[in-house]
This record gives sequence, structure tokens and C-alpha cells, in this order.
Amino acid sequence: MNAGLIVLLAIFASAYAASVKSNGMECMMCTLAVGYAEDYLKDNEAQEEQTIEEYMCNKMPKMFIAMCDNLVESYLPQIIDGLERQQPPKVVCQEIKMC
Repeated sequence: MNAGLIVLLAIFASAYAASVKSNGMECMMCTLAVGYAEDYLKDNEAQEEQTIEEYMCNKMPKMFIAMCDNLVESYLPQIIDGLERQQPPKVVCQEIKMC
């Protein structure tokens, strides 16, 4: 096999693996955060969205807090809508393209 082709295949394989790993982390973080939002809404149905944001992201492991803040800033209305339609967290995250 041509050495250049092998190098090219290795580069594509590395890029694909990094993409899958990154998406996996985003999906895991999203599912966890949406699960926290689901728990919060069950316990505190009349609360404001800002309080939900604080609850969701403050419960996250520190490595996910910034990603959670971005998730909430970008998708909180869609997350709440999905949960109101009684969608499981994984489905909500799939709908917003995080999984």
C-alpha cells in the first residue's frame, strides 16, 4: 500500500474518532442536564426558567458547567418544550442535535 494513502487513512480515522468522542461527551452532558431539568420541573412546576438554568448547571460536574451554560442559553425553550411533551432526556437531546 502507498505510504501516503496509509497516512491519509490514519488522519481520517483520527478525525472521525475525535468527532465521535466529542459528540459522545456532548450527548452525555446534554442527557444529564436535561435529566436534572426534568427532575426540577417535577418538583417545582411553577418556577421560572432562570431558576431551572441554575439548578441544571450547578448540579453538573465542574468539567461540564461551561457546556451546560451554553446548552441552556441556546436551547432552554426547546428543552422545556420537549420535557412538557414528556420526551425522555435522550430524545430531547436528539431533537436539539446534541446526540
